[in-house]
Amino acid sequence: MTRFSLFARRGRAASGRLGAVLAALAVLAATAAPDARAQVTTTAVPFLMIEPDSRAAGMGNTGVALADNANAIWWNPAGLAYQRGAEIGITHTNWLPQFDAGLYFDYLVGKYHVDNVGTFGGQVAFMNLGEHERRGPENEELGTFRSFDLAAGVSYGRQFGERLAIGTGVRTIYSQLASGGGNQAIDGTAFSFGVDLAGMYRTRPVMLGGTETTFSFGANLSNMGPKIDYDESTEDQDPLPQHLRFGLASTFRFDEFNELTVAAARLDPLGGAFLRGDFQFLVVG
Repeated sequence: MTRFSLFARRGRAASGRLGAVLAALAVLAATAAPDARAQVTTTAVPFLMIEPDSRAAGMGNTGVALADNANAIWWNPAGLAYQRGAEIGITHTNWLPQFDAGLYFDYLVGKYHVDNVGTFGGQVAFMNLGEHERRGPENEELGTFRSFDLAAGVSYGRQFGERLAIGTGVRTIYSQLASGGGNQAIDGTAFSFGVDLAGMYRTRPVMLGGTETTFSFGANLSNMGPKIDYDESTEDQDPLPQHLRFGLASTFRFDEFNELTVAAARLDPLGGAFLRGDFQFLVVG
């Protein structure tokens, strides 16, 4: 699956070199993009795969080599290392509101930099799956129950020199699909944890065709942890949505007010892989 999009903000017009760069990128995208096929995998707690950052998600989920705000915790925690100051972000999304099922996703993220130590981050993700009827063996009503998924974690990124950064993160995961049914073996709840390992490298600015250009490379091995077990009476367990995400990005800085970012990423969900690519045109002013 390959996706491309263009994002622009209000500002001054770009210089004449923009047309040549866009033409070259269009030819590159048309000739170099491989035939990529999406693969279907089955995991528990799929809410961990919901992209909380609308900017990177709108660019085809290519944030692993960008990771330049607090949402780096999700895309690539190594990106925290290049950031300074503090930041907080909140995401709220109603799912299928036309069905009035009470489904929604909430995400809270924050980061804080400590001089000579690194940048720390924290996140909380909550997926409400609504209220459901409970039925007995004779289809009799036994009341209702609520289902939800919850994850909370911390991340850390640190630079090693000016260009290389390493990051990591850990999150606890609690899933309640059902509870209070009177069956101690099958209670419909489960607990696990996941670990992220990530890296990023940013080059020094170089002149490319008279344009200042910076390249960045990122990789993130995410949600490494034990499987989730909803039913202790059997050996059946469900894996976390573990994946390896890696990509690259190039930023062409035309002048003080105009720059173009091109990003591409590959996601390997432990058995399936597909390529994602994107352009971002950022006009600052």
